[in-house]
Amino acid sequence: MTLAGKTVQFWLSLAGKAELPEPLSGGETLEALVVEEDRLGVWIWVANEVSQSSQDAPEVMLLKWEHFCTALTGYEVPQPPERPAAGFKP
Repeated sequence: MTLAGKTVQFWLSLAGKAELPEPLSGGETLEALVVEEDRLGVWIWVANEVSQSSQDAPEVMLLKWEHFCTALTGYEVPQPPERPAAGFKP
């Protein structure tokens, strides 16, 4: 499953909590928008006062794969495309 483009709730490992900036490491979970993912981990944007700056582009942070143990996000089951009914037309 691709996490990019989704808001995800992460349960961090102890090492992950230790690596986060102080204001972000306080809770049991971290909720963030996954901007991109690669072989190192997921690049996240956290909507709070820590990540806001005067720059034009928002700041993103790398959350390494080994720094979280569980991720929760919504999933929509893809619907098959509708096909016309087979058979004779009246």
